[in-house]
Amino acid sequence: MKIISKRLKSLSIITIVSLSTLSLLADERSDEITKLYTATFERIPDKTGLEFWIDSNLSIDEIASSFFDQNETKEKYPEDAPTSDFVDSIYQNLFDRSSDDEGLNYWSSAIEQKRVERSKFILAVINGAQGSDEEILNEKEDISKEYLNRLPYDKNDAESVMEIYHEEGHKRALDLIVNLDEHEAEHESERERLESRLNSVTLTPEEKDQVIKEHTKHGIDSAEKLLNNFEKNTQNGDDNGHGESDNNSSSIANHGGSSNHSSSSSHSSSSSHGGSSSHGGSSSHGGSSSHSGSGR
Repeated sequence: MKIISKRLKSLSIITIVSLSTLSLLADERSDEITKLYTATFERIPDKTGLEFWIDSNLSIDEIASSFFDQNETKEKYPEDAPTSDFVDSIYQNLFDRSSDDEGLNYWSSAIEQKRVERSKFILAVINGAQGSDEEILNEKEDISKEYLNRLPYDKNDAESVMEIYHEEGHKRALDLIVNLDEHEAEHESERERLESRLNSVTLTPEEKDQVIKEHTKHGIDSAEKLLNNFEKNTQNGDDNGHGESDNNSSSIANHGGSSNHSSSSSHSSSSSHGGSSSHGGSSSHGGSSSHSGSGR
């Protein structure tokens, strides 16, 4: 019986250690993919997408490459856009700064000459992060994990949290997540009321998006104030348009309604309201602080 008991105890210990190891591996994989979302899309990952990639049998290299098959990536980084813009965008997404000239030229040239894939470049920059760059990346990862642990995914709310991080810092972003969690029902009720108003006014999609995010970041009063300002500007624009139309009508009447003035364009008014070894980890460019994530 003692032998059996010892064996069972050993099996229990092995099981606990195995489960603990699996949990650590899952956390590490989640962290890698979260950083990949940050680098490629500059956003908190949606829970469904994150879980899909975690459960897939793909390596992190394969996942990074697969990101470039996604419509979101193709829209964010058009093929006809300069490669240097893409490289600089990744640095901005990860570290809130531009790449230095040497790193920008190196990576742009490597990508254009097909020496490195865009997805490999992203992983090299992530893995090479040092100093303040690493600190910023870790803070963004921390914010993503806290958001996903506390809240159901909402695109506007997730984007608002990251905007607050950029504007006011790490602590303020975490505080906002806690506030959204603790006042979730109230937040949703206010959002519904706000969206009802937005559906009844004529604003651009960008203006409506700003109002929704203002609510998330600074509350309903601030959002309604912004909405009122947008409405006022729209009304002023309409008034100016009518005044111009009246002046045109008078001009037409004064000229006897001739075809030279009645519909002329000169009297109308329109408004147009996802590592190269050479820079990611090799002795020539990579592991050095001069060319990976820290400075380039």
